[in-house]
Amino acid sequence: MNGEYAHANGMLGLTHRGFEINDYSKHIIHPLKNHGYYSTLLGHQHIIQRDREHEIGYDEIIDRSQCNNSISITDIAPLATDFFNRDHQQPFFLELGCFETHREFPEHNVTNDPRWGRPPEILSGTPQTRIDTVYLTLHGYGIVVRRYSTPSVTIKNNIINKGKPPVLLVVFD
Repeated sequence: MNGEYAHANGMLGLTHRGFEINDYSKHIIHPLKNHGYYSTLLGHQHIIQRDREHEIGYDEIIDRSQCNNSISITDIAPLATDFFNRDHQQPFFLELGCFETHREFPEHNVTNDPRWGRPPEILSGTPQTRIDTVYLTLHGYGIVVRRYSTPSVTIKNNIINKGKPPVLLVVFD
């Protein structure tokens, strides 16, 4: 999150394939920190190897060992709730990264049979394309969005019930 296109900031591929941002000082947390925000990472991020996350510059990286280092929204939602329930003395930015929106997606069932789905117009309707785009991606993604919904609504409700912050921006990545 630095406002630059991938080709301009070095992210031409995935971090576990050797790509990373050229300049971490351009990450959104730095201008926010200059305006008094406290920055926190919970879960995963896409810009650097996990063992080097501290180089991004977060004020805090929440320890996930109490949930077996899981990055499932179901497992880290309680940690997010704990974070929101703190007595924050300054505005904050929390990056909450979960695995649910990544492959591998759940198995299909009778309600998401790829034969009855249609891939995007720019792709051919071959059986393999239907399996990949309809079964693996569209329907699978729909399943994980439903799984993601309950814990994310719980987090949102905890924020609202706590009565803070007065301005809230939630970005799902």
